[in-house]
Amino acid sequence: MKNLRGISKLLVLIAILVGGCKKEDPQVIPASLLPFQDNFESYEAGTYPSANWITRFSGESGLISAVVAYEGNQSFKLESRPNWARVEAIPLPDLPNYIAYEACILLNQPDKGYVIGFGFMESGNTYRWRNSFQFSNDGKILISGETYANWEPFTWYKVKLEVDFNNMLGKAWLDDELISDTIAISTKNECNDFTLCGNNFNGSGTSEAYFDNIKIYATK
Repeated sequence: MKNLRGISKLLVLIAILVGGCKKEDPQVIPASLLPFQDNFESYEAGTYPSANWITRFSGESGLISAVVAYEGNQSFKLESRPNWARVEAIPLPDLPNYIAYEACILLNQPDKGYVIGFGFMESGNTYRWRNSFQFSNDGKILISGETYANWEPFTWYKVKLEVDFNNMLGKAWLDDELISDTIAISTKNECNDFTLCGNNFNGSGTSEAYFDNIKIYATK
């Protein structure tokens, strides 16, 4: 981890209709077009990065921020409302058997978490995450329900997960340190997207998190 310091490229446009709170023409990434990278430097601050991302659930907002970044000058800020999370996705309709993702995250409130990983739309008001790093509302970092560390607000964390769908196992890194090589993973049919997702929370106010240096790539 590290405290505050400060590619988007590719993709082929395919017009499809997507469920959720916002519908638009997303960038769909077949396995043949991996790797995907986004460091959010190519967008204008204060705009939505529609060239690469699609909103599954609207939450409060999702905009490019120049306030803080893991590297460079900008990141992707998501804001969720009570019991209505912001959910951003990169649709992945054709996952390879060996795939990995990396991302950096900073949360600014101690009791309002976010999730990075794969997921799918279960219904018009429910999104499920799978094979994910969950930064829980009680300050824990979990993968597949198992706790591996605690998280602190205003701190950048770098996460990486390698998934082997042939053997149904995953390897996870936190801040470049291997924390497990025996993670039980969910099946491909529950991994329709790569997702950045707010944790639901009760009460008032909103939850905020910043994301940077997203990478998705085949490992074999």
